Amino acid sequence: MAVRLTTVRRLVALLVVVVVTAAIAACGPPDRSKEANELRDTLASMPGVDAVDMFYSHDFTAGYTVSLDVDMPAASTAQVGDVTSTIGAAKADSLEEYGVTVDIVVDEHTAISMWTTFDPEWAATRAGLARDLHPVIGNVTLDISDGVTSFGRVEVHDPSAIVRDVVQVAGDIPLVGSLQVDEGGVRPGWSLGSPTTDAAVVSAQRVVAGLSTVPEYVEIDGVGISLVRVEVPEDPAAYDTLVALASELDAAQLSPMTLKWTLTSEHGMRKESDQEWEGSTRVGDCGELPTFDTEYLTPAAKDIQQRVRKALRQCK
Repeated sequence: MAVRLTTVRRLVALLVVVVVTAAIAACGPPDRSKEANELRDTLASMPGVDAVDMFYSHDFTAGYTVSLDVDMPAASTAQVGDVTSTIGAAKADSLEEYGVTVDIVVDEHTAISMWTTFDPEWAATRAGLARDLHPVIGNVTLDISDGVTSFGRVEVHDPSAIVRDVVQVAGDIPLVGSLQVDEGGVRPGWSLGSPTTDAAVVSAQRVVAGLSTVPEYVEIDGVGISLVRVEVPEDPAAYDTLVALASELDAAQLSPMTLKWTLTSEHGMRKESDQEWEGSTRVGDCGELPTFDTEYLTPAAKDIQQRVRKALRQCK
């Protein structure tokens, strides 16, 4: 009798799983594998396309997605636009309920990436921009966020030597991204925090060249420097170094900015927990400060931060 009850329970459990699985499947979008395969084949036959790889998923847990990798290294920018238009039409029709992501390779280690909008004009112009940027910054993938084109985070040997070139190549195209210093490279790194101009870059580099401490990282926007980050040895001279640097920045630029620092141990090594040894101050006004403000700072780091802010008579 016990064996029969156990068997019945197992059958009931299996039936419940089948019913629940069917219900979950019914909640998702219809299977569009046929349409996705047709899109892949259509793209593969278009002028300028060398190859198309596709990943299709119609699964409640893995998601409902279509991912396309399109190789177009010798294509014209107009052909890149045509391919993008075809993908956009499919996304607006049979693949409307699917997450569609596209990477179009337009040169060696050079691509454009799209996942929310498929604008053929954007794709055509950015394909040209990506190709022009490749000799300047190396491997590059351009994507779009909130209408602004980004090259992401790229490691180079000497960001200061090429940041102007990047802005000049972009021209009127709004471009953001970060040029990080590679291992053994020359500081500082540069970030285009928002679309900027060649004149703003020249002005920012002039300010940085006159500083008594070489920054680790500089962020600029359309106006000028918005953030400077430095590493300072945690010794009795740290306070004087930071006050001098803040005063230099304040005197050199009219627009406000944030100065952030990390206190390093002996021989310039970073502390075990960077966040506990960081600090910040506003230079030029009392705008928003980083969230790490004081909550996680060690007593020594907090003391230096308070003294620097007091010395500048800015931001408590």
